[in-house]
Amino acid sequence: MSYQVLARKWRPQSFEALVGQSHVLKALSNALNQGRLHHAYLLTGTRGVGKTTIARILARCFNCDKGVSASPCGVCASCLEINEGRSVDLIEVDAASRTKVEDTRELLDNVQYAPTQSRYKIYLIDEVHMLSNHSFNALLKTLEEPPPHVVFLFATTHPQKIPPTVLSRCLQFHLKNLTADLIVEHLKVVFDAESVDYDDEGLWAIARAGQGSMRDSLSLSDQAIAFGGGNVTGQGVNDMLGTIDQEVLTQLLAAVVINDAAQALTIIAEYAQKSPDFLGLVDELLKLVHRIVVEQAVPSAGSEGQLNRQFIQQYATLITPENLQLYYQSLLIGKRDLPMAPDPLTGMEMIIMRLFAFQLAPLDRTDQADIVRAESVAVVDSQKKKPITENVEAKRSSELQVDDSISADAPMQSPVDELKTQIESKGISSGDSSVQSQGSKPLNIELASTPLEQANSDADGIPLPSVDVSDTSTGSTKTPDIEALTPAVWCQIFSAIPLSGVVRTVASYCVPINFLTAGDQLKVCIEFALDESNATLFNPDHNERLAQGLSIYFSRPVDVTISLVGDWSSLNLDEADEAPAEYRTRMRSEAQGEALDSLKKDQNVETIMAAFDAEMDIDSVKPL
Repeated sequence: MSYQVLARKWRPQSFEALVGQSHVLKALSNALNQGRLHHAYLLTGTRGVGKTTIARILARCFNCDKGVSASPCGVCASCLEINEGRSVDLIEVDAASRTKVEDTRELLDNVQYAPTQSRYKIYLIDEVHMLSNHSFNALLKTLEEPPPHVVFLFATTHPQKIPPTVLSRCLQFHLKNLTADLIVEHLKVVFDAESVDYDDEGLWAIARAGQGSMRDSLSLSDQAIAFGGGNVTGQGVNDMLGTIDQEVLTQLLAAVVINDAAQALTIIAEYAQKSPDFLGLVDELLKLVHRIVVEQAVPSAGSEGQLNRQFIQQYATLITPENLQLYYQSLLIGKRDLPMAPDPLTGMEMIIMRLFAFQLAPLDRTDQADIVRAESVAVVDSQKKKPITENVEAKRSSELQVDDSISADAPMQSPVDELKTQIESKGISSGDSSVQSQGSKPLNIELASTPLEQANSDADGIPLPSVDVSDTSTGSTKTPDIEALTPAVWCQIFSAIPLSGVVRTVASYCVPINFLTAGDQLKVCIEFALDESNATLFNPDHNERLAQGLSIYFSRPVDVTISLVGDWSSLNLDEADEAPAEYRTRMRSEAQGEALDSLKKDQNVETIMAAFDAEMDIDSVKPL
């Protein structure tokens, strides 16, 4: 056979060519160079990480004609014979096929004889844990006091099956699983040398499937090259292995985040037509959620190169840590329950629907008890002349909560009046009858599901500026005119707009650029600009939901159009104009700088640092 498989062709012939296992190579190299040689070595680890390869390199290090060293020449007669597998002084034994005590005694009978032509007689026993107890007992005495010309090299995947009496007589080295990064880098070298076309997604797919084994990864590479006709791509590798396309995962999670159940079910239905592995799909979703959680906690700890890197970074800022933990727990429970479902498709759909059903709003940890729970209130068309409470009173009355400040003896209020009372208690106008004026479009108003006072600060506690709405003549507060809605005013009032979830996130990256009024009508049309780089979660429904929030705040009908802008400089905005999210980022940075400056100028801090010879942990400093 003229063709040699990649796993054999690219088997390392020296310690320098080995990928990973630096902790083992360092110990062996130093021992060989210093002449501190042991008579028995035990190499452990999973399949394909280099146990037998290191053992054969060790054999060349011991018997090289140029002397014992960590760098055998590779050209002498002894090195060539070992490489070609014809050295009479290297006895390789497969313990799986020679488990009987008679086989071990036959080997030991020849131990006393000197090597034929090499420096040492080396016994390489692979899968040594397969030997019987009687074989280990027969080996003990020789293993403890071997002749000076004998070296034992053991390799096994199950060291726990070896008797402690044998383990105590060996130098044990555990080989770790290779990381995906190391495997991908080595595959790039191999594919470049073999003139194979590839893309990064294909290499990462092979590395993940190899599960830390370089031999398995190279074997899969041979298969992928044949499958793709000399071209290795991510789609080709996924089709070959039947693994899940990363695009399916990102689209499915995106559908959950934007609360698009129809899109999620469509993705699952399309996946179900491809001989699906739903347990594998759940596992991959768990890994994706885990990567987003890690990105939130330690942004610099991301793995797997740049694969889906932009998606991970963006969703780490869009999904709350509470929801990510809930996603992970729900998926774990779903994986447990999936085998008990009537059929795999039904079970998978229920798992995803569970993600839609259980989502947490970010809580204001400073005042969790004062949470306003309000559901959407549908405002009927004013032309129908029906009271607004007629359609909602029976359904909502049991779910709405009244503030603790309301006396038990107070007269009963309708659900809508209760909502208005709660909102007005927070200093936000709930609007008047002008919202439902003749000829205006009926509004589907959605009230925020998070505490309104929480909106005045971000997750880091950086307060948004409050707009100056005080009336000096009366001492009351008023809402600013909508015609004066500039980017600066938008940043000021954003915290008071009743928005929640993804809509609030999208709106925080918007900047008002234009508004129009239609003659004498009350309705105002506002155009917002949204940078395309922040538009992953945007969909056209957000126009209406943002319009609803603005209509509630300004007490007049508002239409909204959100336009995606690629070139932000074309808007002719002032340098000081910024979106609310950009404002929070700037304020957070400025507050952090002020906190550091304050600590550096504090004499007490300087005294403590000098007394204890301490240094300030800058990363631990947070503004109050």
